[in-house]
Amino acid sequence: MPPSDPFQELAFFPRRMQRLLEEGLLSVSGVRREPEAGEGAEPVLAEGSFGGFRRLISLPEEADLSSITARMKGGVLEIRAAKRKPRRLEISAFENWAPRRMVRTRGF
Repeated sequence: MPPSDPFQELAFFPRRMQRLLEEGLLSVSGVRREPEAGEGAEPVLAEGSFGGFRRLISLPEEADLSSITARMKGGVLEIRAAKRKPRRLEISAFENWAPRRMVRTRGF
């Protein structure tokens, strides 16, 4: 049996990834390079795509953007966010408040 030198390439490398969070949209981008098999080695089978990638992930409205965490495990990127707590608004009482008269305009 010929000697073999197996190796495994993870799906993503965190140090090569960039993350951007803006208005509820998480952008994950980076470059996945083809692994080097070694000098004089020829791959028998190579699966997967290599090169630049970018994914846009829409976050739910109720996600608390300040609580987002991300971790990489086994080539899988896991993103978590806590659910945003409802806010209470204080409504001040208006003195001498009266409904305004509706004015109609022509052409609309």
